[in-house]
Amino acid sequence: MRAPQNITLSVFHQLDRQWALLASTNWQQWSRFGEMDITVDTDGLGNINGSRSVDRNYQDTWHLSVGTQYQMTDKLRLNAGVGYDSSAVKDKHRTVDNPMGEVWRFATGFMYQLDSATRVHASYSLLWMGDMKVDQQRDVPGGNRVSGEYKRSHLNVIGAGISWDF
Repeated sequence: MRAPQNITLSVFHQLDRQWALLASTNWQQWSRFGEMDITVDTDGLGNINGSRSVDRNYQDTWHLSVGTQYQMTDKLRLNAGVGYDSSAVKDKHRTVDNPMGEVWRFATGFMYQLDSATRVHASYSLLWMGDMKVDQQRDVPGGNRVSGEYKRSHLNVIGAGISWDF
């Protein structure tokens, strides 16, 4: 399996002692990642009983984001940002097992400096994918058709951690 190549450009600008602005853009070559060779060994002796090449029809994607940091005190920094990811698949190629579409990301969080070497941080992100239609036909004779819609698709992501410099 190939991993997608990517190129990222990020910018950070400290406006004053309290405020900073951040921005980034990213390109990922998902079009090469979607071509997969699958081999199945079902006899347990290493004999290949089937292989197939699958093209998920992925397309390259773009990511754009902007954010801000606010240094509330010497120890506490607040973060917030918004981002957009284009879809790796066109609507007609969306599959039930991997329903992908464009994503809007809304995030907030904080970092607290416990001492000179230890920081605690936490964040919350809402990834909004909206409504995504699926109309998938298996590519085998007599295959089944699956169609429907993922309504108000979203993910809530909560993260936390501790960083320690040594």
